[in-house]
Amino acid sequence: MNFKVSEIVAAGSYKKVIQRIFGRLRQHIKIKRFCMNKNLHCVEASVIFGNMRQDLIAACSAYHFGVIDAIVISGMKDWSDEEKKIFEDYTNNNCVKVIDLETVNYI
Repeated sequence: MNFKVSEIVAAGSYKKVIQRIFGRLRQHIKIKRFCMNKNLHCVEASVIFGNMRQDLIAACSAYHFGVIDAIVISGMKDWSDEEKKIFEDYTNNNCVKVIDLETVNYI
């Protein structure tokens, strides 16, 4: 049985554009490694042109329709306060299963 997950990457509180892209890329690599180790199908988010709110709305809708089984994040320590608030609002209101890789030992 194959599970499908959706990744959410956030730009973080970095000021420069290139730092934001590298921050999203670090999160993407960590999530991709997790999915490969656990043999999960991952619905990937855009790293360069990331829109966290749009990705989160799509992931919550996909979860409610049964397309995905969970949402994967690589941790919220680098996220900005606004991104944390958006994420908590959407996931708490929609009762979505979230896998946080900061709290999960996956290797």
